[in-house]
Amino acid sequence: MKRLPDGRLAPGDSCTSDWMGQSSDRPPKVVGGDGQPVIGVHGRCGAVIDAIGLIRAPNP
Repeated sequence: MKRLPDGRLAPGDSCTSDWMGQSSDRPPKVVGGDGQPVIGVHGRCGAVIDAIGLIRAPNP
């Protein structure tokens, strides 16, 4: 998302990426998209990455 002059993010000015990794039988899940900043990434893995997620900033 584009950052506005006042520091907020503009949800209307965003893009999505192509699928990465192996797909499953479950539909993809959209995370975020509301202008709340992402401040970190976390995940879990064994031989392969089993899960990945975003850590989002608290609501003001």
